[in-house]
Amino acid sequence: MLLGMATPRARMVRDCTARGVSLLLAAALLTAHGCGADAGDGGPINVRATLGELGYADGQFQYPRAMALVPPDKDHPASLVVIDKTARVQRFDPETAQLLGHFRMPDWELGKPTGVGVGPHPADPDRTLIWVADTHYHRVLAYDLPDTHVADPQPAISLGAYGVEPGSFVYPTDVAVQTDPDGHVRRVFVAEYGGNDRITVFTPDDEGTLAPTATIGRFGNAGEDDADGALVLHRPQDIAWDSRSELLIVADALNHRVLRLRIRDDHSADLVDSYGGPGQIGRAPGQLDHPYSATMLADGTMLVSEFGACRVQRLDLETGESRGTWGVGGRREGELLNPWEVVVIDDLAWVLDSGNNRVVAFDAPGGGAVAMSGGTP
Repeated sequence: MLLGMATPRARMVRDCTARGVSLLLAAALLTAHGCGADAGDGGPINVRATLGELGYADGQFQYPRAMALVPPDKDHPASLVVIDKTARVQRFDPETAQLLGHFRMPDWELGKPTGVGVGPHPADPDRTLIWVADTHYHRVLAYDLPDTHVADPQPAISLGAYGVEPGSFVYPTDVAVQTDPDGHVRRVFVAEYGGNDRITVFTPDDEGTLAPTATIGRFGNAGEDDADGALVLHRPQDIAWDSRSELLIVADALNHRVLRLRIRDDHSADLVDSYGGPGQIGRAPGQLDHPYSATMLADGTMLVSEFGACRVQRLDLETGESRGTWGVGGRREGELLNPWEVVVIDDLAWVLDSGNNRVVAFDAPGGGAVAMSGGTP
């Protein structure tokens, strides 16, 4: 079963009917829950839409832990790509919950992907690719967008192999693509962990072939190993390019912080801002507990999904203060269990509720989406 953009009432009735509960009780629950915009008060979120449920069938998930937004173009609306621990890559229309296309990664016995980005082909800006961080195979594989079931997917691009030298990976976690104003790829960023915690910068030549040109950061515990001023990272789980500010956003998960980096012309990086950190681990407003992704909002604030705190938090970029939290830990409607990712489409924030095998949406604060890659459009 696949639940989509039905109204909250319609979705509640369908769920409760499936459990043998009367429509009268469903209406009562809806009234108590409310269907206005979320206030970010730290309670259960007001769910506006749900994708997926536990299972192995099309449209179902087994612990999904990678999600990215495919930006809309002149011919197609935005779509969502979700990858679960069966190594299935599924692409959905979030407006209708229709499964648009899917395939399975070619190898999965050693482990499954933990991150995915979306961006153009370096040789063809009109060709959109899904860039999969094939974590346990120490590589990045990029595929054309599936619009049907693909039985034998062939990658358009393959990057990396096991190793610590530039261009090789230990455990890649995520991919973000930076484009120039004409839509051509300028840089591809790949984050990794496993003792080789860093971000590798790839740049294309005139034929679109990618080569490693720089690495950003090294393994370390913030507050202990960064005394020399070097950027240290401990499982940079999520990266995204903010095209408005021209900054790279990094969810430095095991340092419990989110970073904003300015990339120089020589592909090195300067730290612009840091939010959270080892001295601010927790669940109080403004603290972070294993941030696994971050995305920018139109008003300049930022949404962060916290794997450890089982919530989504909105941070003020000027002060670092919390502007609200959404979700509490649990398995019921409106609750989250180890949310892995958050992206924004128009006026809805979509949360990859990994432990509950679903994607849920709530009213996005801060004016909705802003142009990004690796996360939102």
